Amino acid sequence: MALVVRDFRPSWDQVSRYVLNAGRQLVRDGHRVHLLSATGDLGEAERHGLRPVPLATRPEGYAYFTPAHAHADRIYEALRALAAASGLDAVEFPDRDGEGLTTIRAKRLLGEFPDTALTVRAHAPASLTGPLSGEQPGDTDRAMAVYAEEYCLRHADLVLLPSHRVAAFARSLNRECRYSPCPLAPSDLLTRPPGDEPLRQVTFAGPVSALGGADVFLTAAARLAESDPDLTFTLFGRRAGRPGAGLLGDRYLDRYLDGLVTGPLRGRVTFLDPAAVPDRGRLWRDTRLCVVPARWDNRPYEALEAMSHGCPVVCASGGGTAELVADGVSGFVTPAGDPDALVRLLARLTGADAHLLDATARLGSAVARSHSDPVTAVRLLADAYREARRGPRKERAGGTPVVSVVITVYNKGRWLAETIASVRAQTHPRTEIVVVNDGSTDPATRAAFHALTGVVKVDKPNGGPGSAYNAGIAAASGEFVLPLDGDDLLEPDCVATALAALQRAPELGHVSCYVRHFGLVNTMDAPLGTVPALMPFLSTGGKRTRLLRRSALAVVGGYDERLPTLDDVELLIRLERSGQEGDIVPRALFSYRRHAESLTFASPGKQFVDEHQYILAKHADLLAAQGPAACHHLLHLWKNGVEFSPSARWRRARQEGTSCPK
Repeated sequence: MALVVRDFRPSWDQVSRYVLNAGRQLVRDGHRVHLLSATGDLGEAERHGLRPVPLATRPEGYAYFTPAHAHADRIYEALRALAAASGLDAVEFPDRDGEGLTTIRAKRLLGEFPDTALTVRAHAPASLTGPLSGEQPGDTDRAMAVYAEEYCLRHADLVLLPSHRVAAFARSLNRECRYSPCPLAPSDLLTRPPGDEPLRQVTFAGPVSALGGADVFLTAAARLAESDPDLTFTLFGRRAGRPGAGLLGDRYLDRYLDGLVTGPLRGRVTFLDPAAVPDRGRLWRDTRLCVVPARWDNRPYEALEAMSHGCPVVCASGGGTAELVADGVSGFVTPAGDPDALVRLLARLTGADAHLLDATARLGSAVARSHSDPVTAVRLLADAYREARRGPRKERAGGTPVVSVVITVYNKGRWLAETIASVRAQTHPRTEIVVVNDGSTDPATRAAFHALTGVVKVDKPNGGPGSAYNAGIAAASGEFVLPLDGDDLLEPDCVATALAALQRAPELGHVSCYVRHFGLVNTMDAPLGTVPALMPFLSTGGKRTRLLRRSALAVVGGYDERLPTLDDVELLIRLERSGQEGDIVPRALFSYRRHAESLTFASPGKQFVDEHQYILAKHADLLAAQGPAACHHLLHLWKNGVEFSPSARWRRARQEGTSCPK
């Protein structure tokens, strides 16, 4: 089996600590465990019996919307090699940034990993945590992370739940969910002896962020410091946040929390990085109270460790930690986000005799040790893997239906023969070719068109790509349709692979794929998939060439013929809005010729602006539904100069007289 984490840092990262604790117990139980991580202290993993696996590298020239998607591709390639070499019973991905995106897609669409249970552990889904963490609602990176995470949760063989805090959300995406507690390390199964002298340290636990409630803790600490001059306070947790997370993201500690350390609190607060604490048990044995005031928590390890070591825990209501705590019996519960209530509770507890808290601490320790006993927790985990592996398999539907490849040409006849040859080379035996001459004025193109044999020919006045494709689809006989520009090329297995994907996933209306650009631009595009929040103004769902069910096209009425170039972008919006879901085959199945006569290169930039504005007006209700978030997305793209289109970058470089990007 394999466990996945982007950066293996068990000294401070919750996911890494889980991977280490679960992995070493799985090894002790006789399982072979591989660790896939791009960076981190892999030597520590090896010391505990885990087998680090180097991630595959992608060739230069790949273009992704997010680094996380590139990482998911590297994970996929490494898992393919590992499965081929030694087999894999199970793979567990964290939900973070959708690390399992490509692998889960490959199983869903390509039938790979048929004997492997692909599982996702719902640690802290961005859909739930983002609104509470200070991130802006229109952060495009977050929107793409939400898409990738929810794709993985929706299509995994099994979703593992560390607490019931995420159960309702996870089950709304995937009915195959199972409770799976995070195991503690053996060193955490210790209890501090009762003490005669009251300890004076109060320690915050969790991410030092808005989500973790660090501001709530310091606000309460400032008021406690006025009435009790002997108390000291520690913030123990990793600084949270990431670039683009807003004012409460990366700079949350520097700009805001430091400003709360004033008056009597000054000099009595320590910010303690978990990576600098080799003996965490010692910290909890020296702490009077562990406080987990998170606005949202899914049972952080710090709380489990503190309870296990016999440190009484104060936690916020509604979180995963509160599920383990019987208020006043095995710990204490305070309303989330309420500094006043926290002050009243801490004042009572810090003034209490140490022996009065011992009974609560002992019961809390017993609860944590029972809940997160590594042997029991990992036995449940292994059972979950086996159950998911035995689950029902989706078989590919049978039959060899006709697939109609609709090729349109307008004055680019010199490439038409090469394009048709690539279609005739398809491995799918029932591939129909429909060629539409969209009113070409070039004599050579017209001659090439009229000389064609063995294809369905449609000759029509010029009306633009949308008009040409609608005419070709009307003349086609296939149950499935693949649009193709007359200068592009298909890989020999393009039709067969895309058709197999739609047959394996009958709920899909269309599939696209990775794209190889050649000519003026030489890159490999890896579309992410259609992100609903970005759909009106950023196309992340792939190029025109995609395999569509004819029935899906019928639902939306075909292409909008008023759009000169972005008819495929607008069609994709209508498909998704009508419930005709699409997906991305993680392989390059066609090649997109980039030359100066292409519409995307030859058309002036203003035309694309006009077309985008037309699309926004046509789907204005999408923007209205998003409200201010849509403005945030557009502001983010504009102010950060984000331009994913190589065509737009090429046109701009040509206008500015600089070298054209490849």
